[in-house]
Amino acid sequence: MVILVLGILAAIAAPRFINLTGQARIAALNGLRAAVGSAATLANALTVAQGNSANQAIVVEGTAVQMTNYYPSSV
Repeated sequence: MVILVLGILAAIAAPRFINLTGQARIAALNGLRAAVGSAATLANALTVAQGNSANQAIVVEGTAVQMTNYYPSSV
């Protein structure tokens, strides 16, 4: 009887756990996107605070970052 109840619970709960894995991956990617956006905003703030021109490179933690229109470029 106990094995039957556990089997029924496993059949009901398994799809929910599988769905949670996909949601966790989506949440992780959304967190990564937010972190990249925050880094771009901080680089913009640093550029403006230093009084740099729109396309002047800045140094962030020892790495030169090329800026385009006050935001980091992909180059």
